[in-house]
Amino acid sequence: MQRSTDFERSKSTIRITYHRRRNHNSSKEQRETNGIEYTAAVVRMGGQFWKDVAKWLEDEMKAMERNAAA
Repeated sequence: MQRSTDFERSKSTIRITYHRRRNHNSSKEQRETNGIEYTAAVVRMGGQFWKDVAKWLEDEMKAMERNAAA
């Protein structure tokens, strides 16, 4: 009787471990996929968009410096 209970407990532990690993691997794959999608989105924005962002940031920094000096 004890062996049967130990065996059932072991099977349960193995199932839990398997599902945790599978979920961990799925999560890792999803993070990698998200990273690729984010990178692709940045590229799709195009060079002009990022030039505009850089210009806007420069203008913001200048405005902050003017306000700090006042």
